Amino acid sequence: MPTERKNYTPKDKVAILRRHLLDHIPVSQLCDEDHLEPTLFYRWQKQFFENGAAAFAAATPQVALVAHERNKIARLEEKLARKNEVVAELLEEHAQLKKAALGRSEPAVGRTGCARRSHRLHLLLAATGRVASPSGGQVGRHCREQIFCLAKALWASQ
Repeated sequence: MPTERKNYTPKDKVAILRRHLLDHIPVSQLCDEDHLEPTLFYRWQKQFFENGAAAFAAATPQVALVAHERNKIARLEEKLARKNEVVAELLEEHAQLKKAALGRSEPAVGRTGCARRSHRLHLLLAATGRVASPSGGQVGRHCREQIFCLAKALWASQ
């Protein structure tokens, strides 16, 4: 009947190697106590000595990497804050221009087609006395030429 396979954690492996190297316990005794094959023990020892330099060298680049990441995060946060300020200023200017052009800040309800613009222009013409006041909000055929002339003048001034 085959024996159960045991997986050793890195801490367990280091503890076994430490007992051999520091306490001078023979490999045969360690292998008998922990049910290891000697070849496995020597493979762990080889890996330990080959990768030992990495344990000392890993600390320095990580510190530099963390500092670099912090600087990068700070730069990106400053850039984002500047962008948010610019967007806020642009939106404020846009709202002011909209109020000046339309006389109100909220968008009109409904379609955004020519009929609404024509009605607004017709009201403007009626206020200046050039055409009769609109009836029911509809623009008559006889006023279209005057409306389009006024519209061209308004678009040219903007």
